[in-house]
Amino acid sequence: MIRRSMDMAKTQSLQTRRLVFGTAVVALASTLAVTPAACDSTATIFPQKVQFDYLQVVSAYPGKKNADGSWTRQCEPGPTDGLLSNVAFVSFKRLNTGDASGEDLDKSIRPGDVIDSRTVQGGLPDDIDLTSTGNIAVKYDCIDPQPNTGQCQGAVPAANLDRIDFKENVAGRRDGHNVLILIDQSGSVGGIVDETINFKENRQGDFVPPQNFGNVASDRTSIRLSATRRFIRTLNTEDRYGVLAFGEEQGGAGSNGLAVPCAAAQGSPEADLADCFGKPNEDLWLSTNGIDSLQGQTLGRSNLWDAVDTAFDFLHDTIADNQRSNHIVVVTDGPDTCSGENLGSCQSGCGSTSAAEVLAKVKADRADPLGLGIRVHFVQFESRGYVGRDVRQIEVACESGGHYQYINSEQFPREQTSQFRSAMETALDNVRFALGGHWALASNVAAYTSNAPVPTGTQPGGLYALHGQITLSSASKMVPSDEIFTFGIGQGGENSNDAQVWDRRPVVRKPCSLASDCGGADAACQIVCSPETLTCPGGSAGVAAPELSSCELGAGGVGFCCEGGCQAPGGVCASCQ
Repeated sequence: MIRRSMDMAKTQSLQTRRLVFGTAVVALASTLAVTPAACDSTATIFPQKVQFDYLQVVSAYPGKKNADGSWTRQCEPGPTDGLLSNVAFVSFKRLNTGDASGEDLDKSIRPGDVIDSRTVQGGLPDDIDLTSTGNIAVKYDCIDPQPNTGQCQGAVPAANLDRIDFKENVAGRRDGHNVLILIDQSGSVGGIVDETINFKENRQGDFVPPQNFGNVASDRTSIRLSATRRFIRTLNTEDRYGVLAFGEEQGGAGSNGLAVPCAAAQGSPEADLADCFGKPNEDLWLSTNGIDSLQGQTLGRSNLWDAVDTAFDFLHDTIADNQRSNHIVVVTDGPDTCSGENLGSCQSGCGSTSAAEVLAKVKADRADPLGLGIRVHFVQFESRGYVGRDVRQIEVACESGGHYQYINSEQFPREQTSQFRSAMETALDNVRFALGGHWALASNVAAYTSNAPVPTGTQPGGLYALHGQITLSSASKMVPSDEIFTFGIGQGGENSNDAQVWDRRPVVRKPCSLASDCGGADAACQIVCSPETLTCPGGSAGVAAPELSSCELGAGGVGFCCEGGCQAPGGVCASCQ
């Protein structure tokens, strides 16, 4: 989260805004108290009281400028025109308007909101204007190749802000959202991991968990569960939600590693979701038989893409609601470990869906004029065996119109869980702010569009972290004086001191297309330009594919990798015996 530096000048600025706001409300209340006789004196008018608090960067993606001047995300390989910084303008808590829909718990600011008697994008000379490029400035201090958390080793680019748009998900503030939350219950969350393979997950019964499993757990105090409950309580009465837990050993036989933590659950995951989703009774989800029942139940590998696929089909086919916006929110400590490149060596798969299959559904939905536009958001924290951002999650979020956020939690003090809790709650708050839409700031950035080596440009096949600042000008009429919001490592945030080591830099991927983009050459069972992530995981040399993973034989058939080569099916790999 990005928040102004609270020095004396900024504190005075905030106090000034509150004073102006209070004066405006009193004046408005006085005006309403004088009701002409010709008016209906029984009518009750409830002015919406909204006050700007801070600006929040939620995510960033490569951008492409279209012929009509608009910008879209460039998620696949190909030329780009710059970068899209996706932000939320956040208000203080909104006061109850007194209408039948109840309190508006969404603190995000969107067009049509009234702040200090000024309408956002209202069109009048004194209204608030957040789409003029003269009212907001974007500066990137560094585009840093990852992994790197030290001094900037990348380009220090110039950014020319070209366009600002509000990307609307629903037409009105209270139109509602369908939200399906997916919670990681794999073994790494609780520390049930295999020490012999660098604390990675393994199949049940294939290893002896470490005696100090709590010390290697990515979430030993179940902060992800309490943060999920808190997130649910920020939803409005018109919003509908459900929860799905995933992990190789979840749900028992026939569940495909999925479980619905609903007090009324008794059938298959799909049937339980249909029974419990959208029910207003919080006891179904927030009681001890709901989300709390997931505590201490972590085991097995992560079947993340099975869970996303099930959630997508449920929203798309079962709910099929185009009156609300539709969202999947994934809270996980790493990648899918049931399939693909993250499948452990000599392990058979434990999932039936790949990231590529999820992407195909996402793209079809986005291309369909009658599609639901299901957005997939990720909050990924770290586990001992999987440190670093999962590029597949970044890509799915990009293609779906969702947002990806990362918490480098393995660098947090283990005994001071307040930092992890603050980061997790902040990340989920950011998702909440983006349910109705977000503001997209499109900038021409030559250092990103160039394929030159760092620090001049950004080569394909890498991830790049963005550090910088956004200045909100007083000319916008949102603030009485210019205010700067910085984003970086430990910078920004409503409570910056609560998570000082949190790497809050949004990260963008610059895809590779061929092994030559990475400076290498293709070889069987050697991953140079990864077909799954379109990144260069091992530079020009690449990395070895896991034993028993699939590979292409010379005649076009499919074999399996073993000891650096691709073997025909039916054989046995001695190294896995």
